[in-house]
Amino acid sequence: MMKSALGGAIGELLDDPDVEEVRANPDGRLWYVKDGRRICHEHTLNVNTRARVIKIVADHVGEIADKDNPSFPAELPESGYRFHAILPPESPDGPTFVIRKKSNLRLTLDDYVTNGRLTQRQRDIIVTAVHDRDNIVIVGGAHTGKTTFANAVLYEMGRVTGRVITLEDTLELRVEADEVVRLRTVRNRDQITRSMTHLLRDTLRLTPDRLIVGEVRGPEVMDMLDAWNTGHPGGLCTIHANSANEALERCQQQLQTDPP
Repeated sequence: MMKSALGGAIGELLDDPDVEEVRANPDGRLWYVKDGRRICHEHTLNVNTRARVIKIVADHVGEIADKDNPSFPAELPESGYRFHAILPPESPDGPTFVIRKKSNLRLTLDDYVTNGRLTQRQRDIIVTAVHDRDNIVIVGGAHTGKTTFANAVLYEMGRVTGRVITLEDTLELRVEADEVVRLRTVRNRDQITRSMTHLLRDTLRLTPDRLIVGEVRGPEVMDMLDAWNTGHPGGLCTIHANSANEALERCQQQLQTDPP
């Protein structure tokens, strides 16, 4: 329903399982990412069409999209795809939006060994860390496969864990355990009413065996580390950074910025 409302060209791209992202730029050109390659579509979207798409999504998710509220993130109904729109005056050359699809790729750690992205020794170290309830931090830049790799680790984790609680902004993590509780942040218009910090504090009352944070970005790092170090070891999170050292530096900076 939503795909048809977005229009033919966009709907066709979203139906293509190999397309990862669709981008409507202020100049009207429609770009998409397929199999890791950036491609310009022959179809263009004029300013009215781009504005219409943004309004359709805003109406569906209860957001306001106008010059006073020129940007918003959303999760598309039915598919759960990530949507982010920006209008003038924030985008002075015209409305623009990006649709980021969820990856349907489901890999195990053994698959990573088979395709040469992990050695057997690396795989064994990760499995041992899971069984020993070590905390695992997955670090990488944008579109580097952090979530896909996290799901591979979570598959192993689900085999040895009774109760797993996941915390996310967008529902992307997949866990197969005896008990799984998924929590997500909540937005009301342009305000986050239930932040990751709120979720972490709620989680401690839900008796988790493992606490999984989809992505750590801000002050929630303190609550996550507190939870991991006070009776809830064996957790996992992802951090957007270019190296392990940079990720640790970002966490340290956040702790200094937002002390307990």
